Amino acid sequence: MNRKKIIIFFIVILVITIISCVVYFIIPKTTITFAVAPTQVNVKIDNNKSISIKNKDKINISAGKHTIIISQNEFKSYTTEVNLIKDKNKEILAALKPLTSNAQTLINKDENQAVVQRFYGDLSKQREQNIKDNFPVLAILPYTSQSFSMKMCKSKKYPNDNTKIALCIIMHRNNENIKNIAIKMLKNKGYYRDDYEIIWSQDYYNGS
Repeated sequence: MNRKKIIIFFIVILVITIISCVVYFIIPKTTITFAVAPTQVNVKIDNNKSISIKNKDKINISAGKHTIIISQNEFKSYTTEVNLIKDKNKEILAALKPLTSNAQTLINKDENQAVVQRFYGDLSKQREQNIKDNFPVLAILPYTSQSFSMKMCKSKKYPNDNTKIALCIIMHRNNENIKNIAIKMLKNKGYYRDDYEIIWSQDYYNGS
């Protein structure tokens, strides 16, 4: 290799380095920290190739919306959508559901249980918040009067969906007009019957 070729080679390397640095600083980046169980999983971000990571590993990624799929053999994969903001780090928490006895034994290990408990605790909190957002009538429940009472109860339309609830209205008097009174009370407080699954029942024994 003569001197001219060497100079050209180093110029090309320098240009590539400069372009890489410019691209790195121009494209907004953020950092994802993974809290996962089991402790080693495969992660696929958008249409990129799947990579193997361990619990607490970090990945730098461009800001914006991304689809993240976390998987491992003998476990059900977990998919989440994220909208990352530049310079704001994000934690992805995922406890994969075991599909075999071997996977169940693995997930039961102490090193995995901390993530499992956090994951399902967060799911429970999110479910409760979603129910509150979707069923604002919960703000006045339980409600009791001499004629009727109201409470949250399990949906009959969606018995297998734990994000759906019904509004149970129990009549304390044998009077059909009580239904109209209950509906009027809801409307006066800003809640409308068409927004809810209402289940009517009777409990005359507790009435006056």
